[in-house]
Amino acid sequence: EEISDKESSTDMTDISLMFDTAADRICKSCDRAGYCWQKDFNATYATMFKFLEIMERNGGLRLEDVPKSFSDKCIRLLPLITEINRLFEVYKVNTSWKGKLRENRELTTQQFSQISRIIKNAAEEICDEKTFNIAAADEIKEALSNMGIAAERVDVVCDRNGKYSVEISILNCEDFDLCRKRIKPIIRKVLGINVATPYSRCEDRHDGRCKICFCQIEGFEPAIGVASMAKGAESGDKHCANYLAGGKLAVTISDGMGTGHAAARESSAIVRLLGSFLDAGFDKAVAVKLVNSVMVMKSARDAFATVDMCVIDLYTGQVEFIKNGAEASYIKHHEYTETVRTASLPIGIVSINDIETFARTLESGSLVVMTSDGVVSSPEDSWIREMIEAVDISISPNDLAKLILDEATRRNAAKGTENDDMTVICVKLTDRAGAKYNPPVKLAS
Repeated sequence: EEISDKESSTDMTDISLMFDTAADRICKSCDRAGYCWQKDFNATYATMFKFLEIMERNGGLRLEDVPKSFSDKCIRLLPLITEINRLFEVYKVNTSWKGKLRENRELTTQQFSQISRIIKNAAEEICDEKTFNIAAADEIKEALSNMGIAAERVDVVCDRNGKYSVEISILNCEDFDLCRKRIKPIIRKVLGINVATPYSRCEDRHDGRCKICFCQIEGFEPAIGVASMAKGAESGDKHCANYLAGGKLAVTISDGMGTGHAAARESSAIVRLLGSFLDAGFDKAVAVKLVNSVMVMKSARDAFATVDMCVIDLYTGQVEFIKNGAEASYIKHHEYTETVRTASLPIGIVSINDIETFARTLESGSLVVMTSDGVVSSPEDSWIREMIEAVDISISPNDLAKLILDEATRRNAAKGTENDDMTVICVKLTDRAGAKYNPPVKLAS
């Protein structure tokens, strides 16, 4: 962090070098060089800085921009102007590359910082005090045996926050899904908690043995509904949902520039990169900044896309929004509906210094609605909020997403407007029955 140069002020060394080079190439052999650069040095250098101000403002220096006091005494004015303009172009290119290098150093700082945090969290988790509930493990193992499931080993672990995890090694496992469905009710009966398996298959299978890990699940259960429509053969809108460590759910929509395959490629790359960073444990704001840097520097042509992300804490119900060039989002509470909106540029246009987040709190039954820019034709269009406010809170997220998409399509047809790529995502939170924390019982450690 100390090595990373965060200063963006103009480098006086480069400016001095530009003036000295021009003087060396044009003025050195001039008969008036001694007068301009020795006797009248201060006035000459001050005029050069005025030239710099004009070039930064207008992009170049013209003959009519030169003060009369300078043009009257300079006998090589045209060659000097030509050389200064050439050197200024080189100076701009060098400044641009220095800015990119400075940004890369800052990003490297952030990457090391985030990796350091991930390693620290892993170390704390390894060294964390845990308790083993041997009695519950024996009870689960006996219940499994009565059902004909040969459990070689059962470990019931409780961390310092009272959150349980259960690892079960099964002999001769033939169907992971069947085992999971039969085991979950037993764990719930013994421990009084709901659990989920964070894997779509057996975590480890070797020599006929299968190890399944069950984790205690959160107080809120998310239901996600998606409705989408492509303008052409391939939609430029991409979305993903990532279940993160710590009981958080991240939902992201990205709308690539334009439509078709090129837009789909940009937005698909963004959601994949964001998902990978979040899964690895990177902070959401840092993940967006890293992806933005990739998009800014990926090529000389224009390449940008919007990012609309919400991260929901499934334990507390707190939701945070990050929006870069994205449309407004909506939260339907039991009593009212609120709009979350920001004015920001899409990913890949300019470097981002600070990421602005918006935090809200959800309760059971709350609905979060996110849309791509093809759904609402103008920021003043308020029909979507009115529709969300009018529907019953009990509506399913799938039905609400389809309802909004159908209404957007109908309105475009009524206006004679061609449909753009459109995506609507609705997330609804509901209480999980029996999902609670039990205080740890220290039987053996």
